Amino acid sequence: MTTEINTTETDTQDITITTSHTLPLPNFWRDNIKWRSTNTGMNENVISTYAPHISKETIVSHMRKYITPYTDKRKYLNEDEKNKHKYFIDIVNECMMSILTGGCGYVFTDSQLKEVMKIVPRVRSIHDNGNGCWKCWK
Repeated sequence: MTTEINTTETDTQDITITTSHTLPLPNFWRDNIKWRSTNTGMNENVISTYAPHISKETIVSHMRKYITPYTDKRKYLNEDEKNKHKYFIDIVNECMMSILTGGCGYVFTDSQLKEVMKIVPRVRSIHDNGNGCWKCWK
């Protein structure tokens, strides 16, 4: 879209708007990494907010850029967090136990990996395509 502003000597402006192309409305506000993250696309059936054709390295770098680490020096997730499921907390805590003892931990979803990155911001991770999980280590 181009905008032309023509100013006359009497300080009034004539604005001419010309459209050079049209955008498809359902997709124009989406990030090229995110997927189904609009107000009509997210529901309980969405597995991941990332597009399936985006590489896992791009997803991890996007997560590292936009997550905010916890500042309370925690090493695990609290068992009584009300906004997270008990099994979600157990998987993240088991992964954290393995990482903090010098081993490798495993998580299965992007949101679990985000929680691990919030606790240990410099954790290294790789996606195992065969098992469909994230391997994390320090």
